Amino acid sequence: MTISVEERFDSRSRTTGSDGSIRLRYIVLGTDDDQEAIEALAGVAPASFRGLYRGECEVSDLFVDEDNPEESIMEAVVPYQPLGKTKSESYEPPVAGDVVESFDMTSGTEHLTQSIRTLGRYLRSDAPVEKALDCQGGIKWNGQECEGVDMEFGIFAWPERWYIADADMTWAYKRAIARCYKRINKHSFRGWLPADVLLYGARGSKRVQGDWELTFEFHAIQTETNIRIPGLPEGAEEDDTPHILIPVKRGWDYVWLRKEPKEDTAAGKLGEVPVEAYLEQLYKMVDFDQLHIGV
Repeated sequence: MTISVEERFDSRSRTTGSDGSIRLRYIVLGTDDDQEAIEALAGVAPASFRGLYRGECEVSDLFVDEDNPEESIMEAVVPYQPLGKTKSESYEPPVAGDVVESFDMTSGTEHLTQSIRTLGRYLRSDAPVEKALDCQGGIKWNGQECEGVDMEFGIFAWPERWYIADADMTWAYKRAIARCYKRINKHSFRGWLPADVLLYGARGSKRVQGDWELTFEFHAIQTETNIRIPGLPEGAEEDDTPHILIPVKRGWDYVWLRKEPKEDTAAGKLGEVPVEAYLEQLYKMVDFDQLHIGV
């Protein structure tokens, strides 16, 4: 007995949204046995379709000939859903003590007046001097000051969704969360060095199960070491020209420069050079232990 599977003309119905799905519809000819129809479908219906994953197949009778089963006709529906949403996978709702994590690479914006290094200086062919003005890494010098430029910098962001027993969600604990909000870590946290992690947000809601869903959002910037201002010339490993060296800049610390006018004799112009650097702490530090979510 030969079993054939053909996709219906009205197949591929779709639902939209974050849990969107697609349903492929088939006609199965040559059997009235559910298991045989499902096994035949497995060889035709793809395991994944348009980024979605196959769920449990559903079969039903359209026409059954008990005397000649090979003349029977069955209908089949194959759902495709996001991974983890298929009916074949059991789902257990989170309970108190569970945690769900994810992460996201995002960015912030900072106005910079100093570059890491100047890669080139170029003159007009009829310029009266031999070299363009050496701005010592200063950006967009206008004759009076460096105007600078807005630049994005990378932030590692991640939420942690915790499920907390109602008895633990006291006002004392809520005040502890408030004390940590918009503060940076005093000690190492999730492998990040002190002052690298900012508690950017926190929110909680009580669930019908009686416990609390509590979400923390953290933003982290990596600590940098041996920041040289101005930076080394392109291709150089070391240089004895005057510079400022900042041994350590923790993630959320801020560096600003004081500059002074200086004449560039080769260019015949007055420029500006950094003479002092200041390392500032902008956020208060707290011990994230009081969040009771480990370190």
